[in-house]
Amino acid sequence: MSTIAPNLVPAADYGVFQVPAYDINEIFTSGHGRLSIKVKGFWSSEPVCIKLRSEMNGWYVDVDHSTGGTQGEGDPLDAETHFGTAIIFATHLARTLRQTLNGMSRLHVLA
Repeated sequence: MSTIAPNLVPAADYGVFQVPAYDINEIFTSGHGRLSIKVKGFWSSEPVCIKLRSEMNGWYVDVDHSTGGTQGEGDPLDAETHFGTAIIFATHLARTLRQTLNGMSRLHVLA
């Protein structure tokens, strides 16, 4: 069985939310992954979370969210706007990850 080299995507801070570093190849080989996105203005460590898992018909990818409440500093409406922005970003990233992982699965079958 061949091994897949690490392919680390560095953490990114977009000002109003932060995406952790992740290794797409590690997610692929383990068959599952989780990206917890921290949003400015909320106390929760993962108000937005992308969940990924391999299934028989391809990769199941979902965006889960639970704010847990604002931190109490700053305008709560700004925090809600940040949350909305993070959700939109997460859904786009989730679609990209699903497409990438399904493509990797097809290539892995051919190898």
